[in-house]
Amino acid sequence: MEYSVKKVTSKEAAISAIEARQHKIVELDYEGGANDVFELARLGRKNIVGVQFISQESITIANETVLKQYLSKPKQTFKQRFLTLEFNLDSSSLAEYQKQLSEHGDLILPKGFLPTQETISQ
Repeated sequence: MEYSVKKVTSKEAAISAIEARQHKIVELDYEGGANDVFELARLGRKNIVGVQFISQESITIANETVLKQYLSKPKQTFKQRFLTLEFNLDSSSLAEYQKQLSEHGDLILPKGFLPTQETISQ
């Protein structure tokens, strides 16, 4: 068995990949993956294969040309994507791209954006 991650897009594909024992980890990348992860992890333990479900991914985008190319392709994952920009965009362009991404549940984080941190003291 090689140390690799096999991404699967259905429960049936996950079961097949786990039982084949060809990959060290099977990653569930489909809508019901969060519900199936515990059941499939038990099967994975029997077959010495790890099972994981990751709901989000962060992607850094270098420039607007790369952003346009990235958005022109169909979304290949069920994960929610956070696209962090390494360049500045005017507010109307940012809103346009955000509208396009929000149709897939994704989000653009503009250059310099830092998530707010709140401190609760009582």
